[in-house]
Amino acid sequence: MSKNSKQSFFAALLVFFSVMAPAQDTFQLAPPLLRFPSIFFDKSVQVTAEFRQPESSIHYTLNGWIPTEESSVFDKPVNINKPVTKLSVRTFAKGYLPSEMVQVNFYKMGKKAKTLRAPLPHPKYLGTGNDALQDGLGGNTDHNSKTWLGYQDSVMIEIEFGDKTSMEQIMINTLESQNAWIFQPSSISVYGWDYLFGRWRPIGGSRPDSAERQPEVRCAMQTVNIPKPIKTDRYRLIIRSLQEIPAWHPGKGKPAWLFIDELILH
Repeated sequence: MSKNSKQSFFAALLVFFSVMAPAQDTFQLAPPLLRFPSIFFDKSVQVTAEFRQPESSIHYTLNGWIPTEESSVFDKPVNINKPVTKLSVRTFAKGYLPSEMVQVNFYKMGKKAKTLRAPLPHPKYLGTGNDALQDGLGGNTDHNSKTWLGYQDSVMIEIEFGDKTSMEQIMINTLESQNAWIFQPSSISVYGWDYLFGRWRPIGGSRPDSAERQPEVRCAMQTVNIPKPIKTDRYRLIIRSLQEIPAWHPGKGKPAWLFIDELILH
């Protein structure tokens, strides 16, 4: 091979490897590790974030917006105290793609009921019984966790207070893990005891998109607003499970599981 041919050959190799070698900024950072005791809290909760790569930074928002490098820096514990907060977090470093976004919803606990009565869950998913509904724990996506109560049918929860209270909103945390046949409820109804007429009065309800395909395993907080509150000390919450799994699912036509773990009363 002549001298000119060799130079052309090595020049071609240099161009080839310059094109084929991945630029550093094509590598994506891993998301940060968030630490917190629970997504439910009484007064406030502190959240810490950890990511150990040198010269990297963690940025966050508290309004659901996607964090950028202009967002607040997560360089100390973040204190959360609002009724509902969506914490969004990403990591950044020069020469790398930002990490995927991590989002966690936090919920402030409402009024404590004097008595909560729910039917006995399935023997495999007993959790901690009625205490699981207002213990401030849970919010994880492991259906085998002791914080979850698992049912194969609809659930009626009786709520009693020590005094008459006007409820404006009821929230119940549910699990959605469709590969495990766990779906959101098909509907939720809220009733208040009307002492004047001596009967249960319907005061609110919702219909989640329980049959919609959802590949992600997630917590789904169900919210029922009560447009015209009544003052009473007795409430009834009926959570109806999905009776027939949709046709696109391997369990089509069979009843879905219903998992609940925390009841928030405002």
